Amino acid sequence: MAESKQEQTEKPSEEKEQTNEECVVRKELTFRKRAKELQQRYLKGEELLAMQEYINRHIYLYRNFEPTFTANPGEIYFSEFPVAYGNEIHGRHPVVVLNKSGAKQQVMTVVPLTSKSCNKVSDYDLGVIEGLSKNNEHSIAVINQTRAIDKRRLVIEKVIEVLQSRESKNPSEAGAEIRLDTIKICRLPKDKMTLLRNKVKRFMGYNQLSAHQK
Repeated sequence: MAESKQEQTEKPSEEKEQTNEECVVRKELTFRKRAKELQQRYLKGEELLAMQEYINRHIYLYRNFEPTFTANPGEIYFSEFPVAYGNEIHGRHPVVVLNKSGAKQQVMTVVPLTSKSCNKVSDYDLGVIEGLSKNNEHSIAVINQTRAIDKRRLVIEKVIEVLQSRESKNPSEAGAEIRLDTIKICRLPKDKMTLLRNKVKRFMGYNQLSAHQK
């Protein structure tokens, strides 16, 4: 039997309500009191002055220069993560570039590396990387710390060294360039890069998302 016009017009609104119910949910979040309070650390004295100088140098470089080099997938640079919250990675770490970042692209996605594994679920052992590993230490990709960073993070200390060196002249004209001709870049072999990408996809759920979208 054919449906009435009224029933046909009511169905879309019912489907819309169901969709809204799926998209908006209430979830309970809990925080557990620690048995022992974590030690709080403050910057003071020379350490505080060094951090202030570090921040000022970075601000100067950000305001006056923009990177125009291309970073390719598999290239390994060193990046500083000076500010961290909780268990976020911090300090100076090598990072593997995941996506190509052209001359006009200032943000890229990277996976930080460390020499100590701490998470069996998300850490991925890349083995010994030629030119990077010391004393045959394995490089561990910290998959759950994959993040987007500004390209300046990759070589910012080298640029600052050039600007501060006595031999260099600080470019003052618009369009003037700073060239870093002796930067040593390690590269992840193609087979390891493929395995790393697949590991990132699985951990981030990209495979499941693609299947769901199809």
